[in-house]
Amino acid sequence: MEKIKSFFWRKKIILVLSAIILLAIFLRLHNTQYWLRFNDDQVRDALVVDRMVSGEEFPLLGPKAGGTHFKLGPAFYYIEYLSAATFQKSPIDLAYPIIFFSVLSILLFFYIGRKIFRTKISLILTFLFSISAFAIKYSRFAWNPNIMPFFILLLFLSFHQLNRKNLSQKSRWIWSAIIGITIGVSLQLHTTLLFIVPIFCILLFLHQFIKKSLHPAPFLMIIGLIFLTNLPSIIYEVRSDGKNFAAFSQGFLEKTTTRISLPEKIQNSMVCSVQSHTAILSGVLLSDDCDMFSKNNRKLSWFWPITLGSFLFFFGGLFLFVKYFFQEKNADRKYLLGIILLYLFLFSSLLIPLGEEVSLRFFIALLFSPFLFLGFWLKMFFSWSKKIALPVAAIAVILIIASNAIFFQKIFLSTDEGKFFGGNRLGDIDPVAQYIASDVQKNPEQKPFVFSFGAARPLEYLIEKRGVREIQHNSSLEELSQEKTASTISYVIDNDSSGKDKNQDSFPGFEIVEEKDLGKYTVFKITPKK
Repeated sequence: MEKIKSFFWRKKIILVLSAIILLAIFLRLHNTQYWLRFNDDQVRDALVVDRMVSGEEFPLLGPKAGGTHFKLGPAFYYIEYLSAATFQKSPIDLAYPIIFFSVLSILLFFYIGRKIFRTKISLILTFLFSISAFAIKYSRFAWNPNIMPFFILLLFLSFHQLNRKNLSQKSRWIWSAIIGITIGVSLQLHTTLLFIVPIFCILLFLHQFIKKSLHPAPFLMIIGLIFLTNLPSIIYEVRSDGKNFAAFSQGFLEKTTTRISLPEKIQNSMVCSVQSHTAILSGVLLSDDCDMFSKNNRKLSWFWPITLGSFLFFFGGLFLFVKYFFQEKNADRKYLLGIILLYLFLFSSLLIPLGEEVSLRFFIALLFSPFLFLGFWLKMFFSWSKKIALPVAAIAVILIIASNAIFFQKIFLSTDEGKFFGGNRLGDIDPVAQYIASDVQKNPEQKPFVFSFGAARPLEYLIEKRGVREIQHNSSLEELSQEKTASTISYVIDNDSSGKDKNQDSFPGFEIVEEKDLGKYTVFKITPKK
């Protein structure tokens, strides 16, 4: 009878988890073609991947670390290359790996959560993880930090599995290989991981050495795989006499040498940590900046309840995490809790010297943390009484779903002109590129110009992808007037939010040949007056 119950219970878990995954896929894929974030960073990466697909160049280095001349390793480009080489259609191809790893991170989170909590709590947390507006925001466009959650969770799981007693020799080799590759790739995703992951892994290997559980041969394989996955960067360093490392050192000095004091750095990092956990969990206070205490927020009626609740949730969750770690009797679970706590400690320590630079984007690397904190809160309530725990859990889940639903509305109804995802939407720029490219191809005798505007690089890329490379750029009518010839044609792109206030008087010396309304943008095709 127990076996039958266990069988049906496992079936229910699989069905519920499958439903969560399907919902997660839908939320990450819905309307992606239109809503895809396509800024200058995405153009930069797309150009590199295009050269890889055409066989022109396979880079030794990856994307630049923000605000520095240091470049990360090229692992992200090679991951993007696999997708682009498979589909070869549009910039959306570069977002598929991000979505893929985002969905896999949900499965990993469930697996890890189930080792820490009861299955029901783990399913609740996994569901909330899958619908997080923050998680969805950073899973719908191509950007190297966006795949960090998967590799961080995989690193936790791999070390936990490697620490199991009575692990077979075959499993030890498999998990060691996964650890080596995961470490190697993680080092190339974001500068924060370049600091945290080596210290994190050294401490865990040192722990294994002290416990006499470090096996030399698998350990050497891990080192070899780390070296192999970072071989392109190493080759570049050798060829350039350490040029990229010098850029890294210079960038580190610039980022850590700030105008604010140490107490201010600690305050900034603490506020950002608190705000990020609320934003990731609920979508409230979700922005690029750590602006919880901004003047605009302080004017809102809900400011103090949300702020006090955020601090209580964060510090209470952290306290419960530490408490349950020390109370835990199961060695495997205690080790898993310990390595996650170690990672959180290292991450928090790194935030302090970066106090002036820190923003909510940094916390992509901590995507799992708020849901674990919530899990410890639920565990505490369930330890008191089911009569208390069930309504509290139900209210918490409903509130979190409702608050995230506000941001789903922005995704599905397109009510904020791309502000939620940050920057330019492919669905806004692509029709402009299609119109201009088509018009230029129909009139090859024209000398086409495009006025510079906010999405100039993405527009230029999309036009060139359609085979039109003769476009020139102007910044003003005065500059264009110097190019006046009978064949001169210019395309002026006007943001629809300006109220479409441009008319013939807006272009002295030119006449409007055509006005094309393309959604967010209106394109004016103008030519010199005869």
